[in-house]
Amino acid sequence: MDMLINAWLPIEFATNSMNRSLGQMDLYPFVLSPQVIRKLGFIHALTQGAQAARARSNRGQGRRLSGARHPAPA
Repeated sequence: MDMLINAWLPIEFATNSMNRSLGQMDLYPFVLSPQVIRKLGFIHALTQGAQAARARSNRGQGRRLSGARHPAPA
């Protein structure tokens, strides 16, 4: 999660600076508190775990189906 936050902050700073220079409101007007970052990390871990499990399941199904014989169409 630290890597994602560290990549996001310069983008957020640049877009807000650009908007301010044009007299516009911040594009991303949020502050990521430590609590919010922990929650984002928790959700990220959940979604990454689900994605990895789905990929493992799909690989397993592919191996099982690859040797199966299908009847010829009638």
